Formats: sequence, C-alpha cells, structure tokens
Amino acid sequence: MLDSQAVFCRLLSMIESFEDDETVMRPYCEGAAAVINGRKKADADASDIRLVTAAAAIAYCRYLTAKSAADGDIGSIRAGDITISGSGVNAVDTAERMMNAAIEDALPLLLDTQFAFGVV
Repeated sequence: MLDSQAVFCRLLSMIESFEDDETVMRPYCEGAAAVINGRKKADADASDIRLVTAAAAIAYCRYLTAKSAADGDIGSIRAGDITISGSGVNAVDTAERMMNAAIEDALPLLLDTQFAFGVV
C-alpha cells in the first residue's frame, strides 16, 4: 500500500518552494495515494519511485487547481483588443503536464482502466 508520507516527502523534493502550512498539502497526498493504490497492480511494489512520483504529481496538480480556484484565478480572457491573464493557469498547466508524464512512467505498474470496444 502506497504511503501518503512517502508521497508527501517526494512532493517536497519535487517542488522548489511551498507557501502553505504542511497540513494543507497532506490531504492531497492522502487522496493521491488512495488513487494510485486503487489503480496499482497487485504485484506492483508500492514503494516503487514511479508510483510515489505519480501520486506526488497528482497531489500537486490537485492542490494547484484548488488553490487557483480559491484565489479566483480566471486564467486568460480576451475581449476584443483586451487580454487579461493570470499566472495560476500556467502553473496548473505545468503541473498537469508533469502529472501526465509521471502517470505515463508508472503505467507498467498500474491496472489498465481504459475500455475500448472494437469491431464486432
């Protein structure tokens, strides 16, 4: 079973700075660990760095998305010649790319949850 403390430690090693109190991030790490635990293959080692990194990336992406929404970061809006943009969206986009790459690295250790119906 993937340990949320390992996910938290990996997350701290992945990001340069952390503005909020550690207790803010712990629920995201617990949730991400639960997601990976639910998707990992039975024979996969829960301490594999690919799984821990994928969970940390999921936690960080979810944290940034929630923070961006709470801060009211609207991203980018264009009305005629006027463009208003926020920086939170760039951070969330970067976190999503990091998360997708981490999950892709961990795919050999995860159950295939995609369903494809071919021709009958």
